[in-house]
Amino acid sequence: MKKFKKLFDVNNFRKILFRIFVGIIAFSLIGYIFSLIFPRKNNPSAYPDTTPAVDKLTYWSDKNGTVAKDIEFIRDSDYKCEFIEEYFQYGLLPKITKISNNGWNLLLLNKNNILPTNYEVNLKQITGTSIRLESPVVDAFNSMYFDATKVGLALTPYSGYRTFESQRRLFENKIYALEVEAASEYANGGSYDAQGNYIEPVRKDIKTIVNEAASYVCTPGCSDHNAGLSIDIVSQNDDFEQSEEYKWLCQNAHNYGFVLRYPSDKEKITGMHFQPYCWRFVGINAAKEMKEKNLCLEEYLSSVLK
Repeated sequence: MKKFKKLFDVNNFRKILFRIFVGIIAFSLIGYIFSLIFPRKNNPSAYPDTTPAVDKLTYWSDKNGTVAKDIEFIRDSDYKCEFIEEYFQYGLLPKITKISNNGWNLLLLNKNNILPTNYEVNLKQITGTSIRLESPVVDAFNSMYFDATKVGLALTPYSGYRTFESQRRLFENKIYALEVEAASEYANGGSYDAQGNYIEPVRKDIKTIVNEAASYVCTPGCSDHNAGLSIDIVSQNDDFEQSEEYKWLCQNAHNYGFVLRYPSDKEKITGMHFQPYCWRFVGINAAKEMKEKNLCLEEYLSSVLK
């Protein structure tokens, strides 16, 4: 009984706690020294050849961004993409797009150019939303957003960075919607042209439908959203093209490094239908050049991507 009381005596209990504390410190110190002598190897990546994300701003010779003529492309890279052949049976077979560290702002993604799955982005969240974009793009958007509020406009971000999987879901949903629409049109019979001539109904094949879908929604990896470079902007006006926000963007977005990605007069070049809500970051220098010469991204990069 005396031993039991002695064990739980206040002074003895403090000594025990002190010894335990010293032991923990000593053990931690030994472990730290051991880790310095024998460093642990990193776990292998899901993509062994993954190129680490670059600090995008480090490669800009000008804070307003690289222009087309100054792009330096990476040669013989290990970039890969397993999505390339996903829709090849429908005639959609993009190639891996050219990669550049100093020209990351002018990365070209479209029906013919796909993002590598091991291309890394430095994502940053737009304050007050769950939307993420490439880090410098968020800063540019914030600046544009706050300046728009000064004239009573709200550039509401709706969609930013997307994974390949989320892009695929959007694309497959569009295919399904077009299939339903095509089946309905066929079931309802033919139609009449302006001269009153009857036109027999034609059943669309799946290849036609898939290619039509690709003119509304990009295939996985072929969207600027997959690289965190595009943002969809909406307003309280259901018809964004008729909104004051859209008019303001058309007049001012280039001053913040953004351009309208799919203009109405460039559909044959971009391969996409007009999307007034989709704005792509290219950097202030490039955006001003494109605005001045009325060029879409494909036209602007045509001379350096030959």
